[in-house]
Amino acid sequence: HTLLEGLDFQTALPRAGGHDSLHGYIAAAGQQQGVGTEDDHSKLAAVLPAVLDTPIPLDHGRVRLRDLTLRDRLDELAFDLPIRGGVDHDATVHRPIDPDELRAALGQPRTGGNVPDAYLALVRHKDFRLPELAGFLTGSIDLAFRVGSGPAQRWYVCDYKTNHVGPARRPGEQAVNVPSHYGPRWLQWAMAHHHYYLQYH
Repeated sequence: HTLLEGLDFQTALPRAGGHDSLHGYIAAAGQQQGVGTEDDHSKLAAVLPAVLDTPIPLDHGRVRLRDLTLRDRLDELAFDLPIRGGVDHDATVHRPIDPDELRAALGQPRTGGNVPDAYLALVRHKDFRLPELAGFLTGSIDLAFRVGSGPAQRWYVCDYKTNHVGPARRPGEQAVNVPSHYGPRWLQWAMAHHHYYLQYH
């Protein structure tokens, strides 16, 4: 997250902060995040071009992170969404969002999306618990970016994930990751396991 937030995608160089080279920037960011070895820094620098050049499928066409200018992106965009009155929430006036109603709405079958039917069935199940919601929904969006211009302009949300995806590991055991763990099947499993499908709704 830190690495991508401070990077100019088009030049693959740090956008600010006094670092003259990509390697120096990666080393500084790595120290902050506990990735401190020279070998790890070199590995990050080696895979970064592939990250920036991987096509992201959109509803109309595709885009790469490298295609985005600095003025077409907002990094770590904070939000506070009022729910049932927000700061003026009064339990005697504003009824919290009913968990059963929310569960039914989130679990609706849909077409053209990438939410597995099995996950939607799980959400609809009577034993799936959601809290009552009132007050504020607060968080930050890793990256919001725009594509196109004029009437065709669209804004999209991108959520960076650095999860370990793959076979479970025992305590103290080294994680073993291979590229196939990051294909659609495993990623769908991770999305469902951590309920990321609910987060982006």
